[in-house]
Amino acid sequence: MLAAVAGPLALAPCPASARAADLAGAQQRAALDLDRLREAHERDPASVKATLEYVRALIRASRDESARPLLYTLLQNPASLQPAEAAEAFFHMGGVHLQAGEDYEAVACWRTVLRDYRASERASSAAINAAVVLFRGLNDAGQAFNLLTECTRDGTIKSPQTELANFLIFEIYVDRRSYTEARGLLGSLPTGSEHYGAIRNLVPVVYWKTGDEAKARVLVDARFEEVKDDLIGLNNLAAVLAEHGLDLDRALACAERALRLSDGRRHYVWDTYADLLFRTGQIAKAIDAEEKAVALATSERVRHEYRARLQTYRAAAIGKRRPTSEVQHE
Repeated sequence: MLAAVAGPLALAPCPASARAADLAGAQQRAALDLDRLREAHERDPASVKATLEYVRALIRASRDESARPLLYTLLQNPASLQPAEAAEAFFHMGGVHLQAGEDYEAVACWRTVLRDYRASERASSAAINAAVVLFRGLNDAGQAFNLLTECTRDGTIKSPQTELANFLIFEIYVDRRSYTEARGLLGSLPTGSEHYGAIRNLVPVVYWKTGDEAKARVLVDARFEEVKDDLIGLNNLAAVLAEHGLDLDRALACAERALRLSDGRRHYVWDTYADLLFRTGQIAKAIDAEEKAVALATSERVRHEYRARLQTYRAAAIGKRRPTSEVQHE
């Protein structure tokens, strides 16, 4: 299982006391700003501008559920709003739904922006957000691909988000095993961004599957050196290699190292390790590892996913133990 990937940038180290003071100061300024905008909204609750400014502050403060009723009130009659205001309200409502795990509702809000307010400044981000949730959240690569290609072609997705759109299309091509098409996008992918790790994991797959195994192995070796002390990086590299059936010995080594770094406390590492054990024929060990993933899972959705894999492994073990039928002789 892929884990969340940390961003590639890191701040220079500073004393713990300085970091604490900076954080406390930022929190205090954010709280004062939130109070000021709340008071402005309460003085004039009919002001769309004041309401939207307060909504933005609530979302910055990770208080999405507090923003929800304000957005509902605005969107009771979107025709009464200016197009830019309506687009922003629907855009933020999509984010609120997403934070609450309401993926379909989030996509519906962003599709409304694209349908009714396509000329707005929010349309580009709405297209990207909808595609990400369709692909990664709802496993609907087809709709995500169609949305991205349409919005890229007609100019709805604007720079600098066109590079992100290309990366998502690239991911979808790889997911669909359309490796030749994915290779054609290698020159248009973002560089030096939060997507760096995912790109570095997928590019060797594309080269390998399009006949350049030697280059792919060099890239895998280089990626391993980059992430050899990074728990999430190791796990994600192992998961990608496993998913595409490449260099399983190296993938298993990555998973084993990630397991050691995690002290056996990360469910997604056990899940990746179990997958590779199964793929390399070590079914009994795979069952044991997946049972540990189930026990450590932090949500019912993830636990359900792991249990389904565990059932597959157990069924394979039963099939392996079942004696072959005796040969019948006439």
